[in-house]
Amino acid sequence: MKNETNLVILTQYIIEKYHNPLKQDLPKIHLLLDKIVQVHGEKHPEFEKIRTVFIAFKEEMLAHLHKEEKILFPMMQQLQKTIDKKEKLGSFHCGSIKNPISQMEFEHGNFEMYLEEIKNLSSNFLIPDDACNTYRLTYNLLKSLYEETLEHANFENTILHTLSIEFEKKCL
Repeated sequence: MKNETNLVILTQYIIEKYHNPLKQDLPKIHLLLDKIVQVHGEKHPEFEKIRTVFIAFKEEMLAHLHKEEKILFPMMQQLQKTIDKKEKLGSFHCGSIKNPISQMEFEHGNFEMYLEEIKNLSSNFLIPDDACNTYRLTYNLLKSLYEETLEHANFENTILHTLSIEFEKKCL
């Protein structure tokens, strides 16, 4: 990434790299899990549990993405514009940018717990030799979801949030 210190560029990058793919993949995974529970549910009761955890994850994740895109990211972009214009920052509706950031980081922790539970229920996304294509595809998508969500949260926590807090201090 070219400019890792520009909040406008970073937020747009996150939306394109993480948010948009999530919005496409979550409904697909949900449908696949529904199908697997229907076909393999009796022999593999773990799928019902995986589906239940996944649905909770999906609902919370979609709400989280909405909050980031409609509340937090616009605040960060405003912060960047204030820095660029070398102006003094007015106050945000929530006080400090640290407040919504701490909520987002709390939610990131919840997502990690959901994904760890899915990983454990799926025996670390282990695909049996006799698994059908839907089973294989679903576990591969869940494994990718696990890895990319952890990467996504880490990127926001360590780069985007840290930089935003630093920028806010400079503007006050």
